[in-house]
Amino acid sequence: MPVPVRFADSDLKTEVEEGATVLEAAARAGLWLPAPCGGEGTCGRCQVEIREGLEDNRLEGGDWEKVLACRKQIEGPLTVRIAPPLTGLLPLPPGPAVSDVMTSDFFPADPPLLIYRLRLTPPHADDKQSDLSRLRQALSRHNCLDLEIEASQLAQLPRRLRELEWQIQVTVMNGRLVDIVPLESPNPLALAVDLGTTSVWLELLDLSDGKILGGMAGPNLQQGEDVISRIIAANKPRGYEFQQKAAVASINQLLEPLLRALGRAGEEIKLVSLAGNTVMSHLLQGLNCRYLRLAPYVPAAENFPLMQAGQLGLAVCPHAPVMLMPAVSAYVGGDIVAGIMAAEMHQSEALTLFIDLGTNGEVALGNNQWMMAAAASAGPAFEGGGISMGMNFAPGAIIDFRLSRPEDEPVLTVLGGGRARGICGSGLLALLSHLLQTGILEPGGRLNQQRGAKRLREGEGGLEYVLQWGEDGHDDHDGHDGYGPVVVTEADIQNLLRAKGAMYAAYATLLGTVGLRFSDVEQIILAGSFGNSLNLEHAVTIGLLPELPVEKFRYVGNSSLSGARLAALSTGRICAAERVKAGITSLELAEQPLYMANYTAALFFPHTQAEELFPKTWRRLKNNFGG
Repeated sequence: MPVPVRFADSDLKTEVEEGATVLEAAARAGLWLPAPCGGEGTCGRCQVEIREGLEDNRLEGGDWEKVLACRKQIEGPLTVRIAPPLTGLLPLPPGPAVSDVMTSDFFPADPPLLIYRLRLTPPHADDKQSDLSRLRQALSRHNCLDLEIEASQLAQLPRRLRELEWQIQVTVMNGRLVDIVPLESPNPLALAVDLGTTSVWLELLDLSDGKILGGMAGPNLQQGEDVISRIIAANKPRGYEFQQKAAVASINQLLEPLLRALGRAGEEIKLVSLAGNTVMSHLLQGLNCRYLRLAPYVPAAENFPLMQAGQLGLAVCPHAPVMLMPAVSAYVGGDIVAGIMAAEMHQSEALTLFIDLGTNGEVALGNNQWMMAAAASAGPAFEGGGISMGMNFAPGAIIDFRLSRPEDEPVLTVLGGGRARGICGSGLLALLSHLLQTGILEPGGRLNQQRGAKRLREGEGGLEYVLQWGEDGHDDHDGHDGYGPVVVTEADIQNLLRAKGAMYAAYATLLGTVGLRFSDVEQIILAGSFGNSLNLEHAVTIGLLPELPVEKFRYVGNSSLSGARLAALSTGRICAAERVKAGITSLELAEQPLYMANYTAALFFPHTQAEELFPKTWRRLKNNFGG
């Protein structure tokens, strides 16, 4: 029996079958709540408030019940209020933020999307050729031959040409018609997308000159905190439909405020270039990804056909082509291909270790002669996932932490200022590093109560370190702004330890497989959206990165997004991505005995072989631990 559900502070209403969850009702209404645990009720990220019955928007006072949307079943008419989550949208500065491998004035002579401005001669008694032939003839004068057109576009062509009085702007890709608009329309746009497991990043590009107009970042709203849990969630009833729509909603919810801020319209976007790992690419298209997690780990495809944006539900020109970067294997995806292409690792003679610090941590080793790559099951810990108060790099996030002595009060840096809502990746790195250096954190990942730290206390799940007290000093109540204490628990630290261990083990395994050592590496390229404020010293201190001379490290920012951007602007870069993909040998770490040995050895801050692998770091730390 259908049950009505109303969402407070909006005009949204929907109906669901009795017994459906609030999470399902929200999705049906077009509201996508974070559910990284895949709807198992373990992460707590989908908490909402409910009232029985349908209420209007005047919702001051009264009793609200806090529930997890994924677990609360709807038994009768319901009003739902969605609280702001510990995540948010982050406007990106226009232009390449942190990349020394690309220039802001990059604009090639071989754009994949071609723009033609045409003044057609209207038909008359002596010229009765068809509208399509007339269009093709005009384009052929500009060396655009054999135009292909969809049946739906052909049906609209006669009316469209006459409405525009035969003066038109035409966009074409690979000989296929994309759109016809008025001659004096604004320059067409392209959208570059990094569809990450935890975060989604967008850039809007002007196709006439390659200029980056602006960008936006925010959460991926799919269910499941990592690629494996995403696959599991997809294979539940209606799971593929949910995951596909959630991926599209993640992009659309960022695109709307970006377009609004720039005064542009979605219809002006004529091309979408997207990079993501293999699982994200499959889920966006609704492809069966069950066999990605079953040996021998086979994707449905490695090269994906061009799609139309309207088929996916993207809020852009319906006929805009959607390009997906090619994947290498089940877990080495288009994001690593895009990153290597953008960083030009495939053109360098230097032996390079490429590290993409993300939820599906990917690593590549090689140079212009050979490359091999692997994906580490790092999980989302360093992007805020699986951490009790973790969040993405957004206003309200603790992005830095400093502590000189155990008994001192810490100094926090909060993005945007004010009180903190949670802690993001760079803040977590700083926290672990300083807790280690003050002896509050032991190398095995346990908190040490004997160091006299004022901020250590017993929490519900064990020891925790308080970064921010409640507003009245030491209580656990939220302040008037809704922001209460921010803590990192011992369980959080164990999650972070496993994540850093998985990443370090991946580097060591790639090197060991080809008989090399860290000292043989000539440069390390650090990529990924996590790390906007990456502090190299903190990363080395905890053993996330190897201890090598600082001049060997190069940070290139979100290279997946950079690669998607370059592909949107250059056919040559699309071909380069294909060459990168073809030149990579994929290594499945789960099948490598060496990986488990390396992983076990890395479950220690900074490492069980700290004196050998991290000599300078260990000299700084060992006095805290009786060394």
